[in-house]
Amino acid sequence: MKNENFELRLLENAELEYLKIFDKNGLEKPHRIQNAVNLGKMNIVFDNINNLKSGTYFYVLKLKNHNNIFCDFLTVAN
Repeated sequence: MKNENFELRLLENAELEYLKIFDKNGLEKPHRIQNAVNLGKMNIVFDNINNLKSGTYFYVLKLKNHNNIFCDFLTVAN
């Protein structure tokens, strides 16, 4: 079974401005954000999981009213 979502926990009072997820070829992968009941917690759901292959993806996120841009890798596995 493939991972089809992952969870982000933001600092208190932080709001997400944008989140972009890219494959190894630099193509942006579609996703949507579901805010959870807990403050600062959100789930990222990939819209077309059938086209999301196992591998490592790169994400970039920006918080509103924050100067830094954060980036890291996530792994999708079968």
